[in-house]
Amino acid sequence: NCAEIGDAGLQALGHVIWQPSGLKSATLDFRGCQKIGAAGLAALGQGLGKVSDLRSVGVDFHDCWRIEAADVKVFAQGLGHATKLTSLNFRFKDQANVSVDSREKVIQILARYDDVV
Repeated sequence: NCAEIGDAGLQALGHVIWQPSGLKSATLDFRGCQKIGAAGLAALGQGLGKVSDLRSVGVDFHDCWRIEAADVKVFAQGLGHATKLTSLNFRFKDQANVSVDSREKVIQILARYDDVV
């Protein structure tokens, strides 16, 4: 249960996740975290976007009702800087998973961020 994780927690994670670690894959489950909003998503997207070897991201924000389309835009913009990212699987609100497995498709999905909420 992540009822206590909010923007401050995601901001802290976003500030450290990119630090040199050899991270190639990240799977994050924040289902039901009602305190997550724009600031947390922005920091997490920016942090993941700085991970130089990141190839795969999975993130679940199902039932995070404070997240809006504009928040997804900022998250996607930050994540778009991960130039080696070839696999993306994420879910916001009650929408079906968005899952792609090639760099070209990742770029297309991130460019159309409004379609995922």
